[in-house]
Amino acid sequence: MIGQQPKQTAAHHYHIDTVVELLVILTLGAVTLLYSPVFADNFLAKSAVASGLSLWLGAVLWLHPEARKVGRSGVIYAFLSLFLLQALGSAYFARNPFRGIEVWLGYLGWLALLFVGSYLARDPARLRRILRAIQLISILVAILGILQYRGIDLVGLPPRYLKIPVATLGNTNFVAHYLDLILPLSAALLLARATSWGDRLLAAVALAACSTLLFLTDSFGGVVSIAAAVVVIAVSFVHRPRTWLRRSGVLVLCVVLLSAVAEVCLRSIPIDDGRRTADDLVSDVAEESWATVVGVLDRPGRVPGYSSSMRILIWQDGWRLAKGQGWFGVGPGHWGTELPKYRTSASHRDWRGLIYARHNQAFYAHQEFLQEWGETGLPGALCLVALLGTTFILCWRVARSAGTSSCVAPLQRTMGFAALAAVTAASTHALFSFNLRDPVVTTHLWLIVGLALGAEGAQRRYAVPAVVKHVVTVVLVCLASLGTWLSVSTLISDAHFARGLGYVHLRQGNRAVLEFGEAIAWRGHEYLTSHWLGKVHLEMGRPRQALPPLQHSLQLHAHNDAALRLAARAAIELEQPELAVDLARQAVAVDPLAPDDYQLLALAQRAGGRYEDAVAAWRQAVAFHPEDAELLAAMAQDLHAAGQTLDAVFVLQQALTLKPQDGRSHGNLGAFYLQLRRLPEAESHLRQALQLDRANGAQWSANLVQTLMLQEQWTQALKWAQSGLSAHPEDERLRHLLRTLEDRQEIR
Repeated sequence: MIGQQPKQTAAHHYHIDTVVELLVILTLGAVTLLYSPVFADNFLAKSAVASGLSLWLGAVLWLHPEARKVGRSGVIYAFLSLFLLQALGSAYFARNPFRGIEVWLGYLGWLALLFVGSYLARDPARLRRILRAIQLISILVAILGILQYRGIDLVGLPPRYLKIPVATLGNTNFVAHYLDLILPLSAALLLARATSWGDRLLAAVALAACSTLLFLTDSFGGVVSIAAAVVVIAVSFVHRPRTWLRRSGVLVLCVVLLSAVAEVCLRSIPIDDGRRTADDLVSDVAEESWATVVGVLDRPGRVPGYSSSMRILIWQDGWRLAKGQGWFGVGPGHWGTELPKYRTSASHRDWRGLIYARHNQAFYAHQEFLQEWGETGLPGALCLVALLGTTFILCWRVARSAGTSSCVAPLQRTMGFAALAAVTAASTHALFSFNLRDPVVTTHLWLIVGLALGAEGAQRRYAVPAVVKHVVTVVLVCLASLGTWLSVSTLISDAHFARGLGYVHLRQGNRAVLEFGEAIAWRGHEYLTSHWLGKVHLEMGRPRQALPPLQHSLQLHAHNDAALRLAARAAIELEQPELAVDLARQAVAVDPLAPDDYQLLALAQRAGGRYEDAVAAWRQAVAFHPEDAELLAAMAQDLHAAGQTLDAVFVLQQALTLKPQDGRSHGNLGAFYLQLRRLPEAESHLRQALQLDRANGAQWSANLVQTLMLQEQWTQALKWAQSGLSAHPEDERLRHLLRTLEDRQEIR
């Protein structure tokens, strides 16, 4: 029995290794290939899957005693731990702590992937299997993207993405984020002596397919990031130029020779019912790719376009946000919800002029270090910089100083170069994008770094007391379980939310309400779901049911001007003017250049009987649209209610100059003239109102009858009173005027 103990232990360790390897491949495949119209936000779904699976990877591997070995790369864990502690503190003090914890668990997944990659790299066979899986997945992604560019969609993308090569990654920016890591890895494996010819062929296919996809995306950021990685790798080889020149020459020669063979093979493959060959298809793709390259690298004058202008505006506002934070920032995942608070009037004007009808929101800074400063404070940003810098240095050392005494050394050196290039490309792209928020990128990046650092020979196993081991195990299992629960709830909630949006578009409000309610039940800390629930209730004429979810949405995102407007409208309909005024003022503070907010504020002030304040709000709204007759007419009503009848007359005259066929304005102006006893003008405008605005005919008829009575035109007054009451028999004012006229006639 004693002799069987080591065998059982070895078998146990083998099973753990197998489970971890399969989980790694599952994680890579699921995060990269997940795309479904079932979800409203596939980026969020990928983040949830990455967080849930990677945490279990770390928890399972912790049970393996051989995994608790740390080599010279152990310093990277120190910086990553500091970053995690800072982010956890920021999440605790955030407005929406649950959202902060979600993002923090994603950060914790970095540590798990680094830990897992470091362990898997110790077995060359296992390392090679992981690399093959990465290559195969990247080839599949590239094929899907290239086919989409040719108009063949195998994923089920929305119609607006027709002929856009996004594969399963969401948009072309995310594709470029992903290829920043795959292209250096494929190039390193292709040029390495440590891989078999089969692996080199696989790497060559991945390199060719992914390069084509990058060109088709027209991503200038992706090209710049890859160029930065190439420069760094070139610098690392300055002491051996002849070797790599010779290898490059051999590679070029092989490509030339193989291209001739490939051309013959492609010409023998018919497509389109024999009208064309596969060689024609490849030629078309090559020509389009070259045109894309020329368009990316040869833009006339390099005039900043929409993308550049958008980033500049976001960075200006983001700088104010970052400077306004203390030690902990606004919290992980809170950048987009807190940024509107730091926008100036000029920023609002420029943003509105740039975005126009796109309705885009700046939920990311498009600059990772600036966003990290804003979300986790300056210490968090410094920890991130230190983490990436340390990773770069360690990968450089692995690539430059890998020994030759071990059979692992050549592959270790290859992984060192691949990780060095990947870190360089990712860090470069992080200067003008949000790739470190992309779950596909972080999953691959930290796994590749772990694979590169884990193959080093000098490692030391640290003894862990049994109590500490059990405590850490319990903590890891709890965190992994929490991550799984949040991931599952996020996926279910997002699926309900997507169905709810579908019902909204189909104008099936009751079903949409049910779906949004289910989404909130699963994930109540998402402001957008509560926002939509309140919006649908309000559009269905249910202000009492609309107000609570809108207020809950504002608790999670206090600067959501759209929710503020909806909540103010609901409060007005519920006759809560004080609340409506407060909400409308908040909306004005969030976006001072939105005319609708001032109109809403004016209506709220009117509902509360504050007519002078309402007039002030109308004046601000009119300043944006001085030729809007409806705004002028509304302001005139509140001027009259505030006792400023002469001003109301002047404003209504302006409104009628702009819109002379507005019956309501004619009627109101006639009523104002009647009050001022300017009876001929009152009669003229009231007669026009009766012709143009039959909906308010009872009111205009009564005013006209009263005007004629004051002018002692009794016959005309009696005639209009009779016709008015005949058209509006329910109007008591007309009935009273007619009775008065009939009594006078009897007396006479």
